Amino acid sequence: MKHFQVCHCIVYVLGVLLFIVVLFIPGLQSVSAGDHPQLIKSGDFVGWHYTAVRQPDGQLMATVDYNQLSTAGLEHYAIANKDLTRQLPKTGLLAVSVTFRYPMAIDAFQNWVSSNGMIVQAYTLRATTVAGEKWTIGGKPYGGRLVPMDSLNRQLASIRAYGEAKLDGVVGVDGTINTANVVSLQAEREVFLVDLTTAFVRQELRPLLGKDSDQVQVVRPPVYWFMEKYGLRNTSF
Repeated sequence: MKHFQVCHCIVYVLGVLLFIVVLFIPGLQSVSAGDHPQLIKSGDFVGWHYTAVRQPDGQLMATVDYNQLSTAGLEHYAIANKDLTRQLPKTGLLAVSVTFRYPMAIDAFQNWVSSNGMIVQAYTLRATTVAGEKWTIGGKPYGGRLVPMDSLNRQLASIRAYGEAKLDGVVGVDGTINTANVVSLQAEREVFLVDLTTAFVRQELRPLLGKDSDQVQVVRPPVYWFMEKYGLRNTSF
């Protein structure tokens, strides 16, 4: 699986050497506690857990994790997300991360978003080369367009520098929907998982952070990769 990310190894090595030198120069002080993320709260549940921190720059982040090493681990995570439906508000908007069973064509995706009344924040697409290499492309609405094709075509051109490739479609989307639509969304045949952990983590943090809990950025391992790896496309929970 390839992504648009460059590892500047030389810079990293020089940075490590510089850190070692600074560490042993008399009179220089070590990194202060304020330069490290501060734990806000963590939680362990059946099938998954999270850790929420405040970054040194004030950014609020939470990392959700689950067992990606087995079919059972992913199944437990999917079941746990369905159970979260009963623990979240029954009205208003809810943050969700939807994983599709198969890549969805752009036109079909646009119709799907419209029919479900989703406010889209970001989405993930899959491209495949003729050699079978799989690429992940990240996108988000821009300039009033759900899928800005000029930006997408530029990313595809970068992939095609490595060999002929085709765009398979959208494999996942993050956004908000009306809470009343969650159950029907979970039942859609195109949908493998409606991930509710973002909404749940923010709810858990609300007593500590107040309205700032809505600004917590939640990240997690991508479900689509593991669903595909373990052959769970047609599995329902």
